[in-house]
Amino acid sequence: MRNVKVGSRYAKALFDFAVEQNQLEVFFRDITLLNKTFAENEELRVIMRSPIVKFDDKLQIVSTLFANTISSITLQYLSVIIRKGRENILDVICKQFIQLYKQSKNILPVYLQTAFKIDAQFQQRVISLLEEHTGKTIELHTDVDPSLIGGFLLKMGDYRIDTTLKGKLANLRKEFEKNQYEIKL
Repeated sequence: MRNVKVGSRYAKALFDFAVEQNQLEVFFRDITLLNKTFAENEELRVIMRSPIVKFDDKLQIVSTLFANTISSITLQYLSVIIRKGRENILDVICKQFIQLYKQSKNILPVYLQTAFKIDAQFQQRVISLLEEHTGKTIELHTDVDPSLIGGFLLKMGDYRIDTTLKGKLANLRKEFEKNQYEIKL
């Protein structure tokens, strides 16, 4: 919890700086790349979180990896994060920054899970309906999970719709367990 609070503060400071410098798109591109790189590379996350690895070595690693792919100002920001000993929450900072960016651009991430693959036409229909309903630009993420059996699971912020057969069966099971009746003869 503490890491999220601290990460949020660093992300907010970076976001405000990016807006002030009129470089929000540049920072978003850079932070998205950092987030993706850290998410996909367990070894890099371990190195950045390790108290044994010296901060100079961490700076060298970051410089080597990102010198030609992110802006120099983002690289300087990473240097500050590492010098302050906050590299262990870099993933939190990235996620919080991306969330702030999407909020500022009125983009709403929506996660749709189905039991089978849905076609592009159906995806577009879902996006259109949700954009009409929310008034926001929808960023749809789809996933296939055959264990759902049928229906769909939609997550949109704190809002969740579960029409899956798996979910209905689980609810039915809970209801039966909760309302067990003893048969008396």
